[in-house]
Amino acid sequence: MGLEPALAGLVVLVGIGLTSFGAFTHTATAMAPGAALALFGGGWLGNSLARVYARVRPPARSG
Repeated sequence: MGLEPALAGLVVLVGIGLTSFGAFTHTATAMAPGAALALFGGGWLGNSLARVYARVRPPARSG
């Protein structure tokens, strides 16, 4: 598939981990960047998977 979706997934997981750590320890300095990383990484992951899927699938036939 490629390196980009894996890297984007890693960014999402780091963001989720930071957000969870910040929520459990009541540390806003860990929660805010974690939420931003999860949001950014999720968009990046969706975008990269959509580009990969669009390249792999042939166009649908009409009719």
